[in-house]
Amino acid sequence: MKLVGNYSRTGKSENFETEITLTIRENYKHLIQDLDKNELYSIVISKAKDKRTEQQNKYMWALIGEIDKARNGDRSNDDYDIYIEALVRAGAKYTHLLVEPQAESMLRESFRAIQLARKIQVGDKRFNDYKCFYGSSKMDKKEMHDLIETILDMASECGLDIVYWKDVLDFED
Repeated sequence: MKLVGNYSRTGKSENFETEITLTIRENYKHLIQDLDKNELYSIVISKAKDKRTEQQNKYMWALIGEIDKARNGDRSNDDYDIYIEALVRAGAKYTHLLVEPQAESMLRESFRAIQLARKIQVGDKRFNDYKCFYGSSKMDKKEMHDLIETILDMASECGLDIVYWKDVLDFED
């Protein structure tokens, strides 16, 4: 179970053990109702969100990793392909570039994501037609919102609980 909350206070129990109080959002209520006082839980506390796009981008990639694990289990290694799928599904901006096959590495250095669209023969020369995506770092707020919404949809399609991810991505419908 993953939760997002705010630190409220620290205190001592009647047994003089240290207690920490976190205030969580109402939408987690269903997750904590079955907690047992006699059970030992493992708790990890980390800073959940920062309104900066850089932090949002890190969480977006973490969610893409979770989608990859949900889809591929122990064989997960498709983060890049899932990102491209999300860009395509979100209608992200791209341009087509027709280059010789050996220029692919140059495109990978210049664009966040590329996708081979087709191979073309022009006379005796071979070319690859690539969709070259500008990526999330070049997106405005609306485009980033659409991309995050698409990734959340993809996560939901994989059966992932997206309540936590909506919070850390600071996403409002």
